[in-house]
Amino acid sequence: MTTPSAPNGGGYIYMGPTMICITWAEPENDGGAPITTYMATITPDGQPTTENLVQAPEHTYLITDIVYGVSIQASVKASNDGGNTYGPEFSFPLIVPILPPQSPPASAEAAPLESGTASISWTAPEIAPEGDSHYFIMSVSSNPSDITVSLETADMAQLNCILNGLNPASEYYFTVQIVNQVGSSTATSTNVIVFPSEPTPI
Repeated sequence: MTTPSAPNGGGYIYMGPTMICITWAEPENDGGAPITTYMATITPDGQPTTENLVQAPEHTYLITDIVYGVSIQASVKASNDGGNTYGPEFSFPLIVPILPPQSPPASAEAAPLESGTASISWTAPEIAPEGDSHYFIMSVSSNPSDITVSLETADMAQLNCILNGLNPASEYYFTVQIVNQVGSSTATSTNVIVFPSEPTPI
């Protein structure tokens, strides 16, 4: 019986502005006995290192109280039924905490197209957001019973969209905000639009 190999890869997920969850997979080689524990080692830049015991089969560890601008080094290694000897570690890429978007879209405008369809456009924020960011557009109707129509852009390069499925009998405005892994900006609202009346049959 030997010590396990290093955990088979890993990654991390932002759980909010102050929390990151690191994840990993079982080692390819368990050393001849079931994996029993993992040791997650966390070192924020300029702060003491902590070792955190994780009982198998759990493959995650939540890092709390992270601070923007303080990068984090993290690694994890596994032990099996052979004892408390840990095998080689898997080291995560350097984790650099990010902020929620600090600036909303600078302006936003809406225009009615055909009945029930609107065009919305906006401008980029004054402060570019960090991380994997996108715009989120949402309809706000004068009729509370109308279904909210929304759209998420693929990336920050898109500065306009078309929303379908609106109620042509209602007045609308739209909100545009920026979203990343840890939060969202305040919303920017468009002008109110009214759809043109259908022509009266003769």
